[in-house]
Amino acid sequence: MSIYLDLIPPPQFDRSLVAYTVGNFGRIKDALVRASGRTYVFNVQSTGAWPKSFTITHPFRADVLVTYGATCWANAVGMAGTALQLDGGFVGTWGYYFMNEASSHKQTTGAHVARNLAAGDHQWTITIPAGNTSSDGNDWGWIAFTMTEV
Repeated sequence: MSIYLDLIPPPQFDRSLVAYTVGNFGRIKDALVRASGRTYVFNVQSTGAWPKSFTITHPFRADVLVTYGATCWANAVGMAGTALQLDGGFVGTWGYYFMNEASSHKQTTGAHVARNLAAGDHQWTITIPAGNTSSDGNDWGWIAFTMTEV
């Protein structure tokens, strides 16, 4: 059995670094608080037929993660689906799929990240981007928002 003894004294505390460290810590803390920001989570849901718009009041400038789902049906076998619009323009990934059967309600989903979106009212719309898609009062849709202040 061996024993190791370190007989060298520990280094002395350098008091000249205290003011510098405290000042830097304050700046780092302020930056982290600004970076973490507030988070707001919200969702809306409705029955079809599409298009259907929702006016959402965004409480602060934010990066917004939006996921949505909506049902629809194809008029004929082929591509059909739904899309998301922000203030009248198409955004994100469309919930657009090949439908193997006509006139059968199917779930579609999509997502979008809106960077640095201004505070205030914004219109979000679930819509139909193509001619082979139909919807009626039996369809259901939702939009979920996660807003992180920037």
